[in-house]
Amino acid sequence: MSETVAVEVYDVTELTGHARERAFNWLRSAEDRQFISDEINGSLAAVYKAAGFNTRTRSVGDVGGKSGRRAWAWLENCLLGPRRFDYRAPKLRKDHMKYGERYLPDQVRPCPFTGVCYDDDLLDDLCDSIRYGMTVDDSLRWLEEKAERIYQDEMEWRHAEDQLIEMAQANEYKFTSDGHYFRG
Repeated sequence: MSETVAVEVYDVTELTGHARERAFNWLRSAEDRQFISDEINGSLAAVYKAAGFNTRTRSVGDVGGKSGRRAWAWLENCLLGPRRFDYRAPKLRKDHMKYGERYLPDQVRPCPFTGVCYDDDLLDDLCDSIRYGMTVDDSLRWLEEKAERIYQDEMEWRHAEDQLIEMAQANEYKFTSDGHYFRG
């Protein structure tokens, strides 16, 4: 014989004290950290591949020691130039603008390597490093530290209380009065 059991469930904002903290801990543990790490590492690998950076020798070869104008020329010719919008292609311009982005002639496409926002973060940091006088090799090596900072910032942001509340509400997660996730 089947039995119906009534359980009171709460939104995360309705919980207090220990129950709220238990719910937040569950939400933090439910986070897919590997997925985020894989996306960041995928962007880093794509930048390295596009730059011709050899991860064993930690260099791009002859151009690796260049800085200043030579480094900018390499950056434009190898990474930025091939990824710019063609100003003669109005369809591309219209496709880009439908997402609310403004179009600038010869603008680099958003997320040009993997389609993930981390591409832009790493490319911006690479440009800044070269702009401030680092060599090409040093700039590319520096991207590993930038990728780690991106990951740490992402985790800090995702584990902030307001983000956890937003995630719980967006997914319509419900909790029991003592803060356990209700699988109902």
